[in-house]
Amino acid sequence: MDVQHPLDALLREISPETIRCVLDLGSGSGSTALHLSRALPDARVFAFECDSRAIEGCRAALRDTPVTVVPLAVGDANATLPLYLGSTNAVAASLLAPSASPHTRIALVPCTRLDSWCKPHEFSPDLVWCDVEADPLSPLRGLGSLLSSVLGIYLPVLYRSLYLGQPSFGDIESFLRENGFRRLDHVQSLPGHWGYALYVNARVPRCTRRPSYDPITDSRPFARGGLGDLLQYVTAARRAGSIRAYSHYNGTRAFFAHLGVEAEHIPFQANTTFLSWAEAGTELPRDYFPSLPVPPPAMQLSKGKRKILGVHPMGSGYSNTFAQRFAAPAKWMSPSFLKTLLGELHDSFDHVLIFCSPSESHLIPEILDPSAPSPTIVAMPDVWGSLSMVQTCSAVVAVDSSIKTMASMLRIPTITLVGDYEEPFRDRHFLRPYVRAGVMRTIPYQELRAPEARAASQELASLLATAPRG
Repeated sequence: MDVQHPLDALLREISPETIRCVLDLGSGSGSTALHLSRALPDARVFAFECDSRAIEGCRAALRDTPVTVVPLAVGDANATLPLYLGSTNAVAASLLAPSASPHTRIALVPCTRLDSWCKPHEFSPDLVWCDVEADPLSPLRGLGSLLSSVLGIYLPVLYRSLYLGQPSFGDIESFLRENGFRRLDHVQSLPGHWGYALYVNARVPRCTRRPSYDPITDSRPFARGGLGDLLQYVTAARRAGSIRAYSHYNGTRAFFAHLGVEAEHIPFQANTTFLSWAEAGTELPRDYFPSLPVPPPAMQLSKGKRKILGVHPMGSGYSNTFAQRFAAPAKWMSPSFLKTLLGELHDSFDHVLIFCSPSESHLIPEILDPSAPSPTIVAMPDVWGSLSMVQTCSAVVAVDSSIKTMASMLRIPTITLVGDYEEPFRDRHFLRPYVRAGVMRTIPYQELRAPEARAASQELASLLATAPRG
């Protein structure tokens, strides 16, 4: 697949040598800032990120680079403002309140106008990469007079009104046109939901040369995607020995080190950015039922707990951020879902394991019924420690996630809750192979409530009677 990164398009209009200062606004995992720094090695890159849930990962991804991480929100005011964090573990946050789905958590964050921040440092931005959730217009207004010297701008575009006061594409277009910019490109990444637009300063003479940087020519095979994807690459990665791995998962290098594989981890948002710079070399083939070198269970459960139910109640923050951006069903089991599910299955299992990441473990009490027996929370710092506990399960009920992939690979009866929308890639790689093998059944949903929980328990009882093991 040949997909052009939008930076390539901008650098066909703007000479790279003229770009000395780059602002990456809403940096998230830091993957875009990393790419900007590699593509423009002579420019100073500043990654702005205000969400405390993302800052640590952003700093880790950029630790060995010249990129400077700035832990501030950006807007058209110098103030302390509420940041709406969402009711799931999504790491998409906004300074605008949502118009529909409730966001129960709010954090106060410092916000700066960009002209106020840049002028004391004597910076004048040449390129503004503005991936700010909900309102990209406020940071542009906050540039003040500095906007006139900006050469190029990247902006996300939302086609549905998801936030109160959210500017429309027309509002953004009018503002930039009035300030001397012309639209270079507009791509609907997910038609009807979101996309991006590129703008160049109309006073900039067109660059007639190709970009001065060279594309990646590393010939090693590569893997890409989240932890579920990485599990499917295990067989080929062990055969190759040394690979590249484009992934939003921060533990990618350690995951492959357990397999004896040297992996260069390149932080990469596969669903929200662009694939062209991951195309050099050959993608590793997938194996849906690999021979996994699973270590012994990392936790010892009490004797007599023979029949164990594994539950993975939430997808990654990254996947829920993606879902939030185009109003898809969240990978998030509600309290009513879990209460009903565990009540229905109480007599069938001796114990329950709740799987989550260490950064998500504090969210588990929000979705567990305090009157129910306490399950065991599996949230190991070492991902293979958590994965090792899957083998102890007699059955698994999970959202579309790495845990359900691990369970299905081990031929453990698995019920997977999948968002009720079309997703060919998901269906081809993560559902159909396991459904055909008889180890998985799927339940589509818009929200995970009590009716879906009852359906899951009924499907699980049927699957336990028929699923092959071993």
